[in-house]
Amino acid sequence: MALIVETGTASATSESYASVADVDSYALARGMTAWTGIDSVKESALRNATQYIDATYRFKGYRVAQHQALMWPRSGVMFDRYTLASDAIPPMLKTACMELAIKAISSSLIVDPDSQYVTDVQVGPIKKSMSAPQNGGQKTYALIDSLLRDLVTGGSGSVELVRS
Repeated sequence: MALIVETGTASATSESYASVADVDSYALARGMTAWTGIDSVKESALRNATQYIDATYRFKGYRVAQHQALMWPRSGVMFDRYTLASDAIPPMLKTACMELAIKAISSSLIVDPDSQYVTDVQVGPIKKSMSAPQNGGQKTYALIDSLLRDLVTGGSGSVELVRS
């Protein structure tokens, strides 16, 4: 099944913010050798990356169509004092998708952590302490957070203001 890339049309069937060819060029230019394999595997990685982005981040603005499959395109999003086009995918979103797809080739983007409980056990001089993992045990991606910082609501001490 061919990957359906969102280009800003608010398609009801889009599956990714980037194409395999986009990531091929991106990875080659940066010497990222992990982006290998057959196209169907790469397409799956792009689908997983897009799903991760849409499920993890709460974006500014509003989806442009009720029926659109993905969270972008959006209207009412400001970046660097300019309103982003509501019929396009922001370059930083596409870059974040490509970066995550490269990671998704070799590992899962989301983990189901084992639960741990806060305990202190001491036997003689040996002491062991455990607690629940931070972030619910989920992986975090600093580059992705940085790339999407200006597109998401809240976070990093920012507050979304709405004029009444």
